[in-house]
Order: sequence, then structure tokens, then C-alpha cells
Amino acid sequence: MIALRKAMEERQISVTKLGFMLEVNPSLISQVISGKRYAYPKLRKKTAGCLGVPEGELFNEDGFVRQVMEG
Repeated sequence: MIALRKAMEERQISVTKLGFMLEVNPSLISQVISGKRYAYPKLRKKTAGCLGVPEGELFNEDGFVRQVMEG
């Protein structure tokens, strides 16, 4: 599972709502979640802050979302 998606689900935050919170188009969030785009540093920091999760738990050093083990 994708760490960002998991954090969003745990907080009941949709892609649309997160986009609104981050002041970005929700399609950018979808592209980041799917691995089609990386999250630039400002977006990573802001996303982590909105979700209350350390940035390193959501993204790798290159700005791509991390995978988490399920179960």
C-alpha cells in the first residue's frame, strides 16, 4: 500500500480535500499517489504537516511516495 494513501484513509481525507488543503489541483495528488510524478520539497513538507506524519514516512529522498507493508 502507498504510505500517502494509507495516511489519508486513516484520517478520512479524500484526494479532493487534500488538494484543497494543500492549495493544489487534486490531479497532482493523484499523480503523486500513482507514482507518475514526484512531490517537490514544498509539497512534501506541506503534505506531511497537513497529515501530521513525518515527511520521511510518506516520501523517499527523491520525492516519490513510499510503499508500506500491509498487515
